[in-house]
Amino acid sequence: MTETQIIDQLKEIIKPFLEYEDDAIFAGIKPDTNLLDELNLDSVDLIEIVIEIEGAFDIKIADTEIQQIKTVHDVVELIKTKLAAK
Repeated sequence: MTETQIIDQLKEIIKPFLEYEDDAIFAGIKPDTNLLDELNLDSVDLIEIVIEIEGAFDIKIADTEIQQIKTVHDVVELIKTKLAAK
């Protein structure tokens, strides 16, 4: 799976958690987008997103790994690492 495919799937997972499902905000999600600050997600949203990611990619993410997630890039790298370890 390519990084672009991971980002596209990740965007689809994140979209329902956005305060407003605004296409401009959605289109503006880039690798350096901060999940909590720029997308106005909270820690509960992040946990729910991680659960969705685990199901979508058939991976497990530890609580300590969740604490390291700040940006879309962080999530993508974590997913790539987990997929490579399978």
